[in-house]
Amino acid sequence: MFCLDPQRYHDVYPEWVMPDAQWQAFANTRTGMIVGKQLADQFGWKIGQKIPIASNIWPLKNGSKAWTFDLVGIFDGKDEDWKKRTSLAFIQMNYFEEANQFGMKAGPISSSSSSRMAARRGRSARPSTRCSRIPRTRPRPRPRRTSTSAS
Repeated sequence: MFCLDPQRYHDVYPEWVMPDAQWQAFANTRTGMIVGKQLADQFGWKIGQKIPIASNIWPLKNGSKAWTFDLVGIFDGKDEDWKKRTSLAFIQMNYFEEANQFGMKAGPISSSSSSRMAARRGRSARPSTRCSRIPRTRPRPRPRRTSTSAS
């Protein structure tokens, strides 16, 4: 499960196919969740259901680790390759940030590396989909080269 900004994700990933009404429902439903077709088929989920998810890491503000989401959309892939990748679930980043006990904001490990890789491919950077913030660490110092001169 990943948390994200619904509109930004929809704009950047045209490979996920879902009716516009479901994208809008996801953007407008604070507790909304969308899942891939494979995941929905595996669990027999239907749009309109409340989906309970138990978290091992992120408790709600009340201390409970039982999250509940409203299933508002089921996406599929645009071709056979993308259809194989539909075992994902997405929730609203704003809801996650607001509801988790620690007040942690979701974010990328390093947005600059994502941007550099995207620029090499000639695309814009795809949005972060991590539901946790990993502190950035300082880069390791490079070993110094020692020069040896021949006598």
